[in-house]
Amino acid sequence: MVKSRQAFAIAMSSFVLLWTTAATSDSGTTIKALMTETEYQETGLQKLSADELEKLYFWVIKQAIVSRVRCLEPEASKQYLQSDSEQSTKCHLATIPETKLNAAVAAHVAATFEKAKTEIRSEFDAAKTRTAFTSSVTNDFTGWDDKTVFVLSNGQVWRQRHGRPYQHIGTNSVRLEPSFFGMWRMTVLSSGRSVAVKRIE
Repeated sequence: MVKSRQAFAIAMSSFVLLWTTAATSDSGTTIKALMTETEYQETGLQKLSADELEKLYFWVIKQAIVSRVRCLEPEASKQYLQSDSEQSTKCHLATIPETKLNAAVAAHVAATFEKAKTEIRSEFDAAKTRTAFTSSVTNDFTGWDDKTVFVLSNGQVWRQRHGRPYQHIGTNSVRLEPSFFGMWRMTVLSSGRSVAVKRIE
């Protein structure tokens, strides 16, 4: 059983290593390309060397892929798991013949990895092509607390994803900028405060 889990870990690590190496060398993308200028400055990444930025980008991609292939998907692996609840909470493999498990793991890791690679690449490409824009909040804008909804003058409706509460007094002009993995941030121009948001209309 230990060997089976080790085989799974080794297979997954190998795929992650191959993808992160290719993503870094082939596209020429850096961590800065995936952030807004404000995020880049606020995180202090401008203090890092080019080599340090490259290593950070490598790590971000690796973590994204690991999070997607860290356990087998239910439809492909339910026959190898003890129960649905265990699959959803622990993702531990049940005791089954080692050769059968290794073959199933190898096939599933390969398929899942290719799917994750395609999705992540699409998300990165989409993040780079989306354009930031300036608008204003038309509803009674007093800041945000939890899941606050923002109606913009261009007709779009956005909702707070997360973030600390903020009470606002001042103009309603805001700037929305694309961020990591298809996410967006809204910044209040008069105060500089920002919050993660998601478009709902």
